[in-house]
Amino acid sequence: MRIEVLDNLTSIEAHYSAWWELFHNAECQHLMSSPDFCINWLAHFCHTSNYVPYHVPAKEELDSKIQYQCFIAKDEEKLHAIVPLRLLTPRWLPTPKKCLMGLLNSHTFASNFLVRSGRSDVLEILLKYICDFQSWDILWLGAIPVHSWPFVKGSLRSLETAGHHKEDLEGYLTHRIEYQGTFSEFVSASKKWKKIKYYRRTLEKYFGALSIEVFYGSDALSQGFPIFIEVDAESWKASKGEALSHFPAIEAYYQELVSRLAALGYAEVWVLKISGEPAAATLHFSMGGVQYLYKISFKEKFVRSHGSPGIVLCSYVLEQSWGRNRSHDFMGCPWAKERLDAFPELMPSSRFFSKNDP
Repeated sequence: MRIEVLDNLTSIEAHYSAWWELFHNAECQHLMSSPDFCINWLAHFCHTSNYVPYHVPAKEELDSKIQYQCFIAKDEEKLHAIVPLRLLTPRWLPTPKKCLMGLLNSHTFASNFLVRSGRSDVLEILLKYICDFQSWDILWLGAIPVHSWPFVKGSLRSLETAGHHKEDLEGYLTHRIEYQGTFSEFVSASKKWKKIKYYRRTLEKYFGALSIEVFYGSDALSQGFPIFIEVDAESWKASKGEALSHFPAIEAYYQELVSRLAALGYAEVWVLKISGEPAAATLHFSMGGVQYLYKISFKEKFVRSHGSPGIVLCSYVLEQSWGRNRSHDFMGCPWAKERLDAFPELMPSSRFFSKNDP
């Protein structure tokens, strides 16, 4: 087993095909550990330490102290593990600390590493190498998906055994609905879904007929994404100055992500129309048997009490997608439990302090 450190985007992209092969054969998969998600994130955000990056720095403003540190374990034939990290000194820490961090900001939260199925030993070897290779004060991988935790917890404990102090963080609360049984059975077992028909009737009563349009593949980029931007520009985010159209560099991040995943057949843009006008839209990505809701927006003018067009759109997404995947991941939307009866999952998160750090 050979360990390598990739310190630039070109060398990382050179492992693109091997990374996807690893993804499809990994013990645990997540949208945020997929190659195109990670490469796109690094291309846009690697050289900014802001947690909420409303803009991407110009080339002359890039923080040269931020370094790519992508660790891989491979043999002659295959990639067996990958841990994409950055070495930086975040400005938002109370005291300067050198951090080896996962790809973390307001557009991502989950750890990005992948390990081949049945090879938890490789992750432990890789983590030991990371600890020995680079001087760091804090190692911060990000939140661990619940289904990944049993597989990786032993490897993470090895860091404590080696003398690195662990600090447990609050974790990240996400929500999920398992596509089990039929949709009718799910709805009949849920008291909260009885209100969904009322939400739909409320919107129809005040604004007109509801219809759904879905864009898959290349259409998600060419037709669906412009509609999403249109909807977002008239959302509550726009009134607070946070719509994507207000930040061209952030809009470019989302557009390229949709472009990359649409080319692979993973992107979906769902649109709720009211009297023919787009009222709500989502960016969904389906891979590894999971349908991920990555971003949602709706026009403020269509909001009525208990009749949010965003919630109504998600109800149609579930109804029309049932059975196509194993589950639907709302990726943290706090209303998913209360309105759609999604099951909450707390993703554990910890950071490790160097044994040499006082």
